[in-house]
Amino acid sequence: MPINTAIVAQSFGMGPNGMPGLSNEAMAKVVLKIRERTGLSMILQVEVANALLKLLPGKPKDLWIIKKHRERDKYLDTYEVVYQTYEVMKKHNWTEAIVIAHPAHVSRVTKLFKKMGIETLVPKKDIESIPFDPNSTQWWTRNVFLWGLREIPSRIIYKMRGWT
Repeated sequence: MPINTAIVAQSFGMGPNGMPGLSNEAMAKVVLKIRERTGLSMILQVEVANALLKLLPGKPKDLWIIKKHRERDKYLDTYEVVYQTYEVMKKHNWTEAIVIAHPAHVSRVTKLFKKMGIETLVPKKDIESIPFDPNSTQWWTRNVFLWGLREIPSRIIYKMRGWT
């Protein structure tokens, strides 16, 4: 694996009581598997990072965690996570991202990265079994139907803003 590559992950929902939830726990396992195989640095949204840290003895030095929006009290959406990830990648001259995201979400995430000039690799076999979480505190990540209700307008908005 080239050294200009990083593992990146976008969370998908959140479990009750501040727990990462099923989707993010599944993504953390994928991240760990790829990390163990490649040794690459990681840039993870906080829910995936929290799930990963439960699997490790300590926090790796080459783990960046995207926790909150740059603007106070603003929702940390997909665009913002990708933008902050892009900024970390740019500082380290990383030009390629191994993207870990829910299969229903990965297309929008990779389009954002590509628009920002980052090449993407998606380990489709590794992410295909990431589940929806019926107990997610974010209603739109509980099942495919609810996801569609939110994703269709999101894709239109992203397109209108020139993000994808």
